[in-house]
Amino acid sequence: MSKWSFFTNHAFVLSSLYQNSSTTKRELATHAGISEGSVRKIISDLKTGGYILTASEGRQVYYSLKNTRALQNRAIQDKSLGDLFKLLGFGIKTRRR
Repeated sequence: MSKWSFFTNHAFVLSSLYQNSSTTKRELATHAGISEGSVRKIISDLKTGGYILTASEGRQVYYSLKNTRALQNRAIQDKSLGDLFKLLGFGIKTRRR
């Protein structure tokens, strides 16, 4: 039997960042079961795609999600990142420090 998931690693990292904007790449990798290198690549993809912004305070990196960013699938391009999180029951959060 083949192994598959409803979520891609990109979706998993994005939803994890949404739930904890100050999580580390190591924590993301451990939780997702992927390498830190894969997490770095995914975060780079999400930044390039306009889904997240990063800010640093000392050695800590914080992530902000752009909830109004449209999803990149033609079938759902009228839906935003915020719509996806609402569908998943996450609600909309704002970053707090």
